[in-house]
This record gives sequence, structure tokens and C-alpha cells, in this order.
Amino acid sequence: RADLRGANLSKTNLIKANLRECALYKAWVKNSDCSGANLQNIKASLSQWQDTVLIGAKLEGADLSGARLEGANFEDAGLQTANLNRSILKGTNLNRADLRGANLRYVVGLTPGQLEVAQIDRKTLMPSYLKVKWTSETAFEILDEKK
Repeated sequence: RADLRGANLSKTNLIKANLRECALYKAWVKNSDCSGANLQNIKASLSQWQDTVLIGAKLEGADLSGARLEGANFEDAGLQTANLNRSILKGTNLNRADLRGANLRYVVGLTPGQLEVAQIDRKTLMPSYLKVKWTSETAFEILDEKK
């Protein structure tokens, strides 16, 4: 288990890297390519991931609480049971991202459009400004309480 707390990994090629259970508290991973990387159970609260590519990355159980994720690309990423509490998701691509059981409480910048292309379930904890209306076991509508 690597200890990379506070490390600057910005503009780094981390394609298919194995950083499972790595300590990345307050680390900078801006503008990096983490496609296909194993980031399961990382401890990355208050870290910086702006404009990072995380296509197909494994982030199950990751602690990204308070992380800056603006413009990050989580397409096809596995974020089941990840803690995204208080993270910033403005402009983040969540296309086919698996957010089942993830904690999205108090996230900033999350839109109905981002969630509609992601996978969620009834265990996904939603921010108070977005309400989920389940129309079947897997189908849902997002209601934006801010409007």
C-alpha cells in the first residue's frame, strides 16, 4: 500500500496502474490519464482530480470525499460504494459510471443530466437538491429541487 499523501501526480500517465488501497489524501492528480487504473479503496479525500481521465477505472469503495473532480471523465468507471460526499462534480462525465451504493450527499455541481447517464440504485445516497422517482426496479426520473 503506497503512501502518496500530498504527492503531485499531475499530468502523469497512470493508465492501468495498480494503486489499490493507496493513500492519496490531498494528492494532486490533475490532467492525468488513469484509464483502466485500479484505484479500489483508495483514501483520496481532499485530493485534486480536475480534468483527469478515469475511463474504465476501478474506484469501488474509494474515499473521494471533498475531492475536486471538475471536468474529470469517469465514463464506464466503477464507483460502487465510493464516498463522494462534499466532492465537486461540475462538468464531470458520468456516462455509464456505476454509482450503485455511492455516497453523493452534499456533492456540488451534480446535475440531473449527469445522473441520467450513470447507473444508480436505491442505495445510492443522493444530494438533497436532487430527488429520485423510481418508475420500476431499474428505471428512474431525476427531479431537480433547485428549479
